Amino acid sequence: MLGAELREILSCAGLKRLLLSLLCIVLLAPGLIRAQEVQKHPVPQKDILDQVYRVLNKSRAEPKPEELKKKKNISLVPAIGYTLQTGFAAILSGNLAFYTDTSSAAKMSVISSS
Repeated sequence: MLGAELREILSCAGLKRLLLSLLCIVLLAPGLIRAQEVQKHPVPQKDILDQVYRVLNKSRAEPKPEELKKKKNISLVPAIGYTLQTGFAAILSGNLAFYTDTSSAAKMSVISSS
């Protein structure tokens, strides 16, 4: 009984057009909507070290681009958790980022582990 009523509703030409229109909007809208646009006056980026230097009233020297290419970036993050077998879990996640070349077109290489 319900199947026949549903078929009758879906057989309406207007409803089919409406569903087709909604499908087109859903599929085409992501190409029209932009989450972030370039600002005319971008806000300068700051990180936690900038705030530490501001509190300590020290100036922070900007590294030269060729110095950044030689530098290795290392991060370690400990984490704790719970498992049913042991009652606890301890994890140490690590990340190493580096450049293999000093040219301006060089891409950063990353090694991650946990």
